[in-house]
Amino acid sequence: MEIASTTVVRKSFTNAFVLDQPKLSRIMDILEQRYKENEREFSPQIEVTFANKLKITIPSLEKLVSLDNTVCNPPPKPGH
Repeated sequence: MEIASTTVVRKSFTNAFVLDQPKLSRIMDILEQRYKENEREFSPQIEVTFANKLKITIPSLEKLVSLDNTVCNPPPKPGH
């Protein structure tokens, strides 16, 4: 019997910052490689929490870097 498990990695940031897509992509590539080495499915979901506690789940790095991270409390966008 196989037991399903979920791995969660969290990092909180208190200040606005510039996301560097190449570095973030490299981190995701390394994570994916480690999952494959352990014969695990890699299906990341990126959760973003804004200053006003609004949480959205982003399905891809492309959508994540398209967010305007200089806005602390953006209104929710359809499809996020």
